[in-house]
Amino acid sequence: MKSIFIFAAAFTLILISAPIPYGSIAVVTATAFLAALDSSRIRLQTYQSRIANNPFWTFVLIFLFWIIFFPWYLWIRKKIIRGEVPLRQSQPS
Repeated sequence: MKSIFIFAAAFTLILISAPIPYGSIAVVTATAFLAALDSSRIRLQTYQSRIANNPFWTFVLIFLFWIIFFPWYLWIRKKIIRGEVPLRQSQPS
């Protein structure tokens, strides 16, 4: 996992030196991808949050609406790590 973060950081630094649109797209794509990987690791879908149900939708939401959903993801992630977000209750079938 650490090697993915190092690769993403290096990739982002290389593309930031490119013209602004490419650098911005690279940062948004890299952070959305890393958030999707991290949401899978912390099992975001098992907690009561409205941000996303699975890593794919986490990636899509952050990629398309980065300015809103990336800070929201970081905030909810911090609350999950602290233990402040309750687990979802399973639906009776």
